Amino acid sequence: MADTTDTDVPLPDFKPWSPESPFLYQVEFEACGEVIRSYFGMRKFSVGRDLDGLPRLFLNNKPYFHNGLLDQGYYPDGFLTPPANAAMAYDVTHVKRCVALICCASTLKWSRFFGIITAMCRAFWCGRI
Repeated sequence: MADTTDTDVPLPDFKPWSPESPFLYQVEFEACGEVIRSYFGMRKFSVGRDLDGLPRLFLNNKPYFHNGLLDQGYYPDGFLTPPANAAMAYDVTHVKRCVALICCASTLKWSRFFGIITAMCRAFWCGRI
Protein backbone atom coordinates (compact mmCIF):
# COMPACT_ATOMS: atom_id res chain seq x y z
CA MET A 1 0.00 0.00 0.00
CA ALA A 2 1.15 3.50 -0.76
CA ASP A 3 1.72 5.90 2.08
CA THR A 4 -0.83 8.66 1.50
CA THR A 5 -1.80 11.84 3.27
CA ASP A 6 -5.19 13.51 3.04
CA THR A 7 -5.06 17.25 2.52
CA ASP A 8 -7.92 19.72 2.59
CA VAL A 9 -7.46 22.60 0.17
CA PRO A 10 -9.59 25.69 0.78
CA LEU A 11 -11.28 27.20 -2.29
CA PRO A 12 -11.95 30.87 -1.55
CA ASP A 13 -14.59 32.40 -3.81
CA PHE A 14 -15.79 28.94 -4.91
CA LYS A 15 -17.01 28.84 -8.52
CA PRO A 16 -19.21 25.88 -9.48
CA TRP A 17 -18.90 24.51 -13.03
CA SER A 18 -21.91 24.76 -15.36
CA PRO A 19 -22.33 24.89 -19.15
CA GLU A 20 -23.09 28.61 -18.83
CA SER A 21 -20.04 29.24 -16.62
CA PRO A 22 -17.49 26.48 -17.31
CA PHE A 23 -14.91 27.46 -14.69
CA LEU A 24 -12.06 24.96 -14.40
CA TYR A 25 -9.58 25.03 -11.52
CA GLN A 26 -5.95 24.53 -12.51
CA VAL A 27 -4.01 22.22 -10.19
CA GLU A 28 -0.39 21.17 -9.89
CA PHE A 29 0.90 18.24 -7.81
CA GLU A 30 4.47 17.42 -7.06
CA ALA A 31 5.44 13.92 -5.95
CA CYS A 32 8.55 11.74 -6.24
CA GLY A 33 10.35 14.45 -8.19
CA GLU A 34 7.63 14.72 -10.84
CA VAL A 35 5.19 17.55 -11.50
CA ILE A 36 1.65 16.72 -12.58
CA ARG A 37 -0.57 19.47 -13.99
CA SER A 38 -4.28 19.01 -14.49
CA TYR A 39 -7.64 20.73 -14.09
CA PHE A 40 -11.01 20.00 -12.56
CA GLY A 41 -14.47 21.48 -12.34
CA MET A 42 -16.77 21.16 -9.35
CA ARG A 43 -20.48 20.69 -9.85
CA LYS A 44 -23.34 18.77 -8.32
CA PHE A 45 -25.91 16.81 -10.30
CA SER A 46 -28.88 15.67 -8.22
CA VAL A 47 -32.61 15.03 -8.26
CA GLY A 48 -34.76 17.55 -6.43
CA ARG A 49 -38.28 18.91 -6.40
CA ASP A 50 -39.26 22.03 -8.34
CA LEU A 51 -41.62 24.75 -7.07
CA ASP A 52 -44.60 22.54 -8.00
CA GLY A 53 -43.19 19.60 -6.06
CA LEU A 54 -42.31 17.60 -9.20
CA PRO A 55 -39.02 15.67 -9.34
CA ARG A 56 -36.48 17.30 -11.63
CA LEU A 57 -32.82 16.96 -12.52
CA PHE A 58 -30.79 19.65 -10.75
CA LEU A 59 -27.39 21.16 -11.47
CA ASN A 60 -25.72 22.93 -8.54
CA ASN A 61 -28.96 22.72 -6.51
CA LYS A 62 -31.09 24.42 -9.19
CA PRO A 63 -33.50 22.80 -11.68
CA TYR A 64 -31.70 22.27 -14.97
CA PHE A 65 -33.29 21.15 -18.24
CA HIS A 66 -31.18 18.41 -19.82
CA ASN A 67 -31.45 18.81 -23.58
CA GLY A 68 -28.87 16.67 -25.29
CA LEU A 69 -27.49 15.06 -28.41
CA LEU A 70 -26.15 11.53 -28.77
CA ASP A 71 -22.59 11.63 -30.07
CA GLN A 72 -21.72 8.47 -31.97
CA GLY A 73 -18.24 9.64 -32.92
CA TYR A 74 -18.16 8.68 -36.61
CA TYR A 75 -15.19 10.04 -38.55
CA PRO A 76 -15.10 9.21 -42.29
CA ASP A 77 -11.33 8.76 -42.41
CA GLY A 78 -11.08 6.69 -39.22
CA PHE A 79 -14.55 5.23 -38.54
CA LEU A 80 -14.69 5.53 -34.71
CA THR A 81 -11.21 6.99 -34.29
CA PRO A 82 -10.89 10.76 -34.70
CA PRO A 83 -7.91 11.80 -36.84
CA ALA A 84 -6.91 14.48 -34.29
CA ASN A 85 -8.12 16.37 -31.22
CA ALA A 86 -9.20 19.14 -33.60
CA ALA A 87 -11.82 16.82 -35.11
CA MET A 88 -13.37 16.21 -31.69
CA ALA A 89 -13.24 19.94 -30.86
CA TYR A 90 -14.97 20.68 -34.18
CA ASP A 91 -17.84 18.33 -33.24
CA VAL A 92 -18.26 19.88 -29.79
CA THR A 93 -18.05 23.46 -31.14
CA HIS A 94 -20.89 22.84 -33.59
CA VAL A 95 -23.04 20.85 -31.17
CA LYS A 96 -22.82 23.46 -28.39
CA ARG A 97 -24.74 25.97 -30.52
CA CYS A 98 -27.81 23.73 -30.19
CA VAL A 99 -27.72 21.81 -26.92
CA ALA A 100 -26.22 21.95 -23.43
CA LEU A 101 -25.56 18.22 -23.09
CA ILE A 102 -23.70 15.60 -25.09
CA CYS A 103 -24.65 11.98 -24.47
CA CYS A 104 -21.96 9.48 -25.28
CA ALA A 105 -22.95 5.86 -25.71
CA SER A 106 -19.62 4.66 -27.06
CA THR A 107 -17.12 3.05 -24.74
CA LEU A 108 -14.43 3.83 -27.33
CA LYS A 109 -14.12 7.47 -26.33
CA TRP A 110 -10.99 8.64 -24.57
CA SER A 111 -10.45 10.89 -21.59
CA ARG A 112 -9.15 13.58 -23.97
CA PHE A 113 -12.63 13.75 -25.56
CA PHE A 114 -14.22 14.28 -22.14
CA GLY A 115 -11.60 16.93 -21.40
CA ILE A 116 -12.49 18.76 -24.62
CA ILE A 117 -16.20 18.63 -23.76
CA THR A 118 -15.63 19.93 -20.22
CA ALA A 119 -13.27 22.71 -21.31
CA MET A 120 -15.68 23.83 -24.04
CA CYS A 121 -18.57 24.25 -21.57
CA ARG A 122 -20.69 21.19 -22.20
CA ALA A 123 -22.13 18.71 -19.77
CA PHE A 124 -22.03 15.07 -20.80
CA TRP A 125 -23.60 11.78 -19.93
CA CYS A 126 -21.81 8.56 -20.71
CA GLY A 127 -22.95 4.96 -20.53
CA ARG A 128 -19.49 3.78 -19.45
CA ILE A 129 -16.11 5.43 -19.20
